[in-house]
Amino acid sequence: MIAFSCVIGIGLFLQNGRIINLAGPGMAWLAYPLMGSIVWSVQAALGEMTALFPVPGALFELPCRFLDQSIGYAVGWMSWFAWVVIIAAELQGVAGLFQFGFSPADLQRLGYPKPSLKWSTSEVNPAVWISIFLLLTLAVNLVRVRWFGEIEYWIGFMKMVFIVGLILFNIGINIETGTHFRFYNDPWGFVSRAWTTPSGAVETGGWGRLAGVWSAMTLTIFSMIGFEAVTVTAAENRELRTFEGVKISSRKIAMRIILLYSLATFTVGLNVPYDEPLLVNREISALDNGTHSAFVLAAIRAGKTFWPRFFNGFFILSATSSGINSLYLSSRILHALALSEQAWPRFLRKFQGRLQETGSQGVPRNAVLLSWLFGFLGYLAAGKTPSHQLGRLALNSTVSMLVVYAVICVTFLRFKGFASRIPRASIDPGQDLGAYSRRKTTITYPYRSNGQPLRTCYALFGCTVLILFNGWRSVSPFSGADFVASYISVFVFVALCVLYRWHLHRQILPRLQPTLYLRHPVMVDVTDEKYGRDKLVFGKEDNLSARIVKTGEWIWVWLK
Repeated sequence: MIAFSCVIGIGLFLQNGRIINLAGPGMAWLAYPLMGSIVWSVQAALGEMTALFPVPGALFELPCRFLDQSIGYAVGWMSWFAWVVIIAAELQGVAGLFQFGFSPADLQRLGYPKPSLKWSTSEVNPAVWISIFLLLTLAVNLVRVRWFGEIEYWIGFMKMVFIVGLILFNIGINIETGTHFRFYNDPWGFVSRAWTTPSGAVETGGWGRLAGVWSAMTLTIFSMIGFEAVTVTAAENRELRTFEGVKISSRKIAMRIILLYSLATFTVGLNVPYDEPLLVNREISALDNGTHSAFVLAAIRAGKTFWPRFFNGFFILSATSSGINSLYLSSRILHALALSEQAWPRFLRKFQGRLQETGSQGVPRNAVLLSWLFGFLGYLAAGKTPSHQLGRLALNSTVSMLVVYAVICVTFLRFKGFASRIPRASIDPGQDLGAYSRRKTTITYPYRSNGQPLRTCYALFGCTVLILFNGWRSVSPFSGADFVASYISVFVFVALCVLYRWHLHRQILPRLQPTLYLRHPVMVDVTDEKYGRDKLVFGKEDNLSARIVKTGEWIWVWLK
């Protein structure tokens, strides 16, 4: 549930309308399962390896083991940077949500029954809200890990209920207003009929549709970042260390996110036309606020006076929770990096030792504090162009995570080939669980994802295409700032690999040197059950009451 809560931030609620505007209502809701399938496939590969090796910092420890230490450490720093930037992006989202308000002209055009819709907080400087929520984010991350988990579990549950409520709400107002599939048909349509360039030029025809759909696809990925939280928390989560814990969690988060995102987009597209002026945002990288949310606009168009304010308030809770989770993940990645001496230059060894320390409650406070300091980037929201500045940072963090995902895919392919060639006698059963046979799921191989290795190859191809073409809109007309934000992560990753290669081996040539050594392994609690908890299996002697109980337990496994 922590991973689910981490994914649900401002991406769905604030960027959804922009995606509908770019792609049209039909292609917008198809974009989520398509992009979600890429991230889901990455998570399947990462989850399978983490179920076998639930170690701190699995994101970089596994590439260190099966590819090369230089690649692994580069991945570690890339993922840490991506998450600390997301802290700032979520805080900027919170500050923007407090600027909630519509002009009287827009309210009249939308058919709102009252002359004004505005929060009194819209006149407060955004820096005030950033300061308050920065302190709140830090405070929650310093509490006992068990309490943190409880807080985020219930917030995640509230988010799930809220999205289901949004889906039902949009179905209800669609029936009430009688619009049905009006905005999916002429003169609108399933797909957007044109695409507007950042300079204001309008592209129509096949090229315009393709450009709009691809732009929507690249935006969708930002709202999907966070699936890997399951593996980041595996070594610290007692539930994830049990047999099939990572397996079930990996499948649940994919099912929930893809299904809920798709249904929410489909239903809100029934009530808001894709050419709604408040959905239009021609900027290459910018973050919208609640005034541009498709869900808020759907409520206003239906004449609802309470729900727009309520929705905006819940968006603040969602963004705050996602920022809290981002700090949690970044601090755990940094702490895991601190446990590896080779990840740091010698002149920082004393500083590294400080980051290794944990408090009496198991919280790596120094790692939390250092990661938290990067949240001050959120004060960029107090500038003249906050949405542009933080939007570029969010774009950069998204590309950084795509680079990490691509490396994870290569790691899994290497894991399959490399492990199959290891002599059984050389495997340490206490550390590796003797579990290199993927023929079937057993107590020594907890999770065998389906469709491998084609599924991982598909994810690798998708991540590579997104990395290469995510910044195509910055080329013509050329925008230097957006181009750098789109591609600087690739060059930083290569530079880190080269520097680590020289630091560790005094070599620059990219020759892979995998190792059998795995730092700080965490044991998995195995079971003798023939069937996992994710499968509903009835025994021949089970009566009706026993079948009902088993069905209820199976449903609870997938819902909790």
